[in-house]
Amino acid sequence: MNSVKVGDRVASSGPHTQYFIAEEKDLVPIPEGISDEEASFHTLASGVMNAVRLGGVSLGEFVAVVGVGLLGQFAVAFSRLCGGFPVVAIDLSEKRLELARLSGATEVLKGDGSDLEANIATLSKGRMADVVFEVTGNPKVIPRALRLVKRQGRYVQLSSPRGPSEVDFHDEVNAPSRIIIGAHFSSQPAFETPHNPWTKRRNTELFFDLLASGIMDVKHLITHRYAFREAPEAYRMLLKDRSQAMGVLLDFR
Repeated sequence: MNSVKVGDRVASSGPHTQYFIAEEKDLVPIPEGISDEEASFHTLASGVMNAVRLGGVSLGEFVAVVGVGLLGQFAVAFSRLCGGFPVVAIDLSEKRLELARLSGATEVLKGDGSDLEANIATLSKGRMADVVFEVTGNPKVIPRALRLVKRQGRYVQLSSPRGPSEVDFHDEVNAPSRIIIGAHFSSQPAFETPHNPWTKRRNTELFFDLLASGIMDVKHLITHRYAFREAPEAYRMLLKDRSQAMGVLLDFR
C-alpha cells in the first residue's frame, strides 16, 4: 500500500462534512488526470463492481438492469465491460434511459408497460435474461424483475428495498430454479485472498485506472452541482422530481 503525505489527493468513504478523520489504510490515492468530481463516484463504483462480479456476467450474456439511477448506470457500464450483450436498461424516466445509453446500454425499455416481459423475450430470442439486476429499491418491482430471468438464470438484488415483497417462490424461484444473489456493498471482502482479491480498495483502484485509461467515463452522470451550504436546495430539488437528476455533487471547498 502506497503511503500518503500532506497535500495528496485521496479517496475515502466519509460523511457529508468538510473535515473528518480517516485511517491511512482507508485512503486510496487519486491518479493525476482524474478530477475530484470523477473520483467522488468511487464508493458507488466499487460497490457495483462487486455486484457485477457476484452476478457472474460473462461474454455474450443477456443482462437486464431494472432501474438506472446511479447504481443502475454503473451496473450497465460494468456489465458491458465484462462482455454482457445485450445490456438492456429499464426505467420509467426517459432522462435516465438517455444517460444509460451513454453508460453502455445497447437497448432501453420503459418499465411501466404491460409488454415488458414480451419485449425481453423478443430481444433475447425467447431465452429471457441470463442476469437481472434489480436497482429500483421498490419492493413491489421484485416479482416482476424475477420474471425477466431465464430458467436457472441469476437475479441480483443490488438495491436495498424497504418493506415486504410478495413472491410466489414456487412459480418464480423454485420451479424455474432461478438463483437469487444479495449484493450489498458490505459484501466486499475486508482482506485480499487468492480466492477473492477484490476488496473495496482494489475495486476503487481499478475504477480509477479505468477512468485514467479512458475506458470509462462518468462525466455524463453529473447533472447538478451545489455548494455544501446549498444542500437544502439540493434535497428540495430531489424531492420535487428526482427523475431529472443523476449525480448531485456537494462542494465543500
